[in-house]
Amino acid sequence: MAQTKFPHVFSPFTIKGVTLRNRFVKMSAAMGLATEDGFVSEDNLAFYETLAKGGVGAIVVEHGFVDYPGGVTGVRRIAINDDKYLPGLKKLADIIRKNGAKSFMQLGHSGPSQFALLNGKKAVSSTTNETPPTRALTIEEIHDQVRKHAEGAIRAKKAGFDGVEIQAAGPYLVNSFLSRAWNRRTDEYGPQDIASRAKFFLEIIRAIRQDVGPDYPVGARMNATEMGMDKGLTLEETTQFAKLAEEAGLDWIGMQAPGYGWYYLMVYPEQLGYPEAMTPEAKSMAHFGGLLPLAEAFKKAVKIPIIAVGGLNAAIGEEAIKNGQADLIGMNRRLFADPNYPNKAAAGKMEEIAPCTACLHCWATQQTGGQIMCRMNPAMGREAKFTVEPAKNKKKIMVVGG
Repeated sequence: MAQTKFPHVFSPFTIKGVTLRNRFVKMSAAMGLATEDGFVSEDNLAFYETLAKGGVGAIVVEHGFVDYPGGVTGVRRIAINDDKYLPGLKKLADIIRKNGAKSFMQLGHSGPSQFALLNGKKAVSSTTNETPPTRALTIEEIHDQVRKHAEGAIRAKKAGFDGVEIQAAGPYLVNSFLSRAWNRRTDEYGPQDIASRAKFFLEIIRAIRQDVGPDYPVGARMNATEMGMDKGLTLEETTQFAKLAEEAGLDWIGMQAPGYGWYYLMVYPEQLGYPEAMTPEAKSMAHFGGLLPLAEAFKKAVKIPIIAVGGLNAAIGEEAIKNGQADLIGMNRRLFADPNYPNKAAAGKMEEIAPCTACLHCWATQQTGGQIMCRMNPAMGREAKFTVEPAKNKKKIMVVGG
């Protein structure tokens, strides 16, 4: 789409033979739109179709659970642990491709973030804990999870997705091995050094790569830091993990930076309160684009593409790409509020974009474990029911009020 205001953002970008029409990436977020038993629903299809039509370059489809219902946080989440899910997954990949966007299926397991007990069993993690109530995976179970991630990748490829993304961020299963705050094992997957902490993650990458072949794109979502947590991940550690992952065959990294305690809302910088209680480092990030220095550190550490996040928009993204801080611009909330954001920005119609007001209604509804909703866009997740059709009879009307 021809335009001049954001030439870097609207330039094509290729990841391992897959060319995106622009640099905008819809990042993964559990929408709560699947069926109760993990199948892709008509609501899923309508939601992702709307996003693709809106002009985004690529879509990372929400956490596809490789051990469903194990590791699932919330309800109506997408499963990818059985061939019976393939028909729906294929429809989803097809509808995204049909509308010009590329699709990457995220693979993962929620691990310790699955706080609730499952059928009398504790959630699994790298280590046994009381809070949250978790049980340490055995060596045999670790190998089984590696296999399940690889099988999920094979299904994603069969379904027609353009690539897969390993969920190694957040407080999820893979990260519970990477982070010393979570990992207190005493075996070869323990926290004794960077290599042992990365072992589980690297085994997943290598298993997927072996099964999908050398040319299929495989990326990962990773934490850049874990602020506010004792022994939480540091940027020095995570860039070392990134180098190891690149050597193991990873093709891109989507970064994030979760916080704990005072830093819980780091990913929502406009919501941060009591800044005087924060470290200088955290204060420096408490604004739109504040996480870009973390993305830049990853860019300097590896040669593979980096997807930045953190309150980004077209203007901030343009500068980030131009200055070499990131390759791709990750978004969620702006696309919730207006899925046509990319098309409108490309056409220079910035005043027509429905803004995200940072009310965090999406976050609040997600925390209940149900469907994400948006106050600015009541059609989100209900696109099939909110179709706008021309009136049969033309009328002159007046709207009084909001």
